Amino acid sequence: MAKAKKDRMIKIEEEKLKSKEPENEFEIEESQNRTALQKKAKRMVDENLDEVKYMSQLVNYAKVATVRDKQLEEKKFIHSKRVQEQKR
Repeated sequence: MAKAKKDRMIKIEEEKLKSKEPENEFEIEESQNRTALQKKAKRMVDENLDEVKYMSQLVNYAKVATVRDKQLEEKKFIHSKRVQEQKR
């Protein structure tokens, strides 16, 4: 019973927010700022989740490994160039 009432109240609030048009530029800007702040807060909360931390760690490792591989490739290329020059 209480859950149904709560759901009904939430639905009414959502309808009010949808039907209300911003009246002026200040309200539009305030709404945009509020939305941006909510997104930032959600992102900060998400970043504290262990799964997100682990995924970030994997992404960072992938970036580092890619740079390292390119450096090793470049080192081999330079070494082969030197060997070719010494043979001449």
